Amino acid sequence: MKNEISELLSNISQEEFERFGDFIRSPYFNKLPRLIKLYDYIKDNFAGIEKGSITREGISAFMYPKEAFKNESIRKLLSDFWKLLERFMAQEEFEKNEWDKNIYTLRGLRTRHYDDKFFQRLKEFKKEHKNSNQEIDEFYETNTKLISEEYEYWYFSKFDSNNEINQEKSDGLDYEFIAKKLFLFQYMLSREYVNIDLKYTYSFFQEINEYIEKNKKKITQDNSELYRNYLGTKFLYFKGDSKVLSEMKNFIDGQNYLKRKIAKPYWDYINACAYLINKGDVKYYTDAFEYLKILDLNNIIESGEEVIHYYLKTAVDIAIFLQEYNWLENFIKKY
Repeated sequence: MKNEISELLSNISQEEFERFGDFIRSPYFNKLPRLIKLYDYIKDNFAGIEKGSITREGISAFMYPKEAFKNESIRKLLSDFWKLLERFMAQEEFEKNEWDKNIYTLRGLRTRHYDDKFFQRLKEFKKEHKNSNQEIDEFYETNTKLISEEYEYWYFSKFDSNNEINQEKSDGLDYEFIAKKLFLFQYMLSREYVNIDLKYTYSFFQEINEYIEKNKKKITQDNSELYRNYLGTKFLYFKGDSKVLSEMKNFIDGQNYLKRKIAKPYWDYINACAYLINKGDVKYYTDAFEYLKILDLNNIIESGEEVIHYYLKTAVDIAIFLQEYNWLENFIKKY
């Protein structure tokens, strides 16, 4: 039977708990020996956590064997343990995000006035970020953070110099707002598509639409992924506009996604084809299949290290309809 101790660790795997051991033994993160002692006790009894075999009384007997049980002391001990566990979870999430680490590296260099190193790393990070594979909303959020570090340098160091960074930050904030709204709009529109009872309000879509169309040349040149994301959102917003899909195809074909081993734009197009197929326009089976073959030939079917289950189902449905059984058999064996 579960208790407060098992609830405390209910979502921590044994592997994570092992890493927590390294964390809790680091003097940088923990200076309380009693928390290490408590960790060792829990680790030795980890197998019994789900059954609720670790209790306040058991902890008290281990930690303070010559003292009577004091509920308040154990409560404080567990509270301190939980706070350290929270800090560990925060550190785990931080370690997963290389761009957050890069931003804080810049901040550390900037605030300690390592000016030459700061600008060297800023240049490196900006170049690397242009070719990163972050989702569009995260990409522009990171972009704004990179600009902001340079902005803060000039703001506090040389207020009368390098005024162009103000314009760069202003533009960066605009693009971040647009990217995040478009990303969210796509999700909302997809939810509406599968659930007819949902109805969202798309505030700022028309304003974004007008802004992008007005600045189309500049955006397609300098922010191509933002424009592609815009086309995907526009396609869904106008209930599967075939003209928008055609523009999406031409735009994708004009980019170097294959050389960069980026699959998502092609899958977005295939999914858009599936949207029209579900409306009865079966000619898009052929279009979708052409892109499937391109992805397969270039070995970029996977998203990350796996084939997303929805992508797999879409590929199977398309191949069966077109009676491409040999291709489908090889596809299933391969992936």
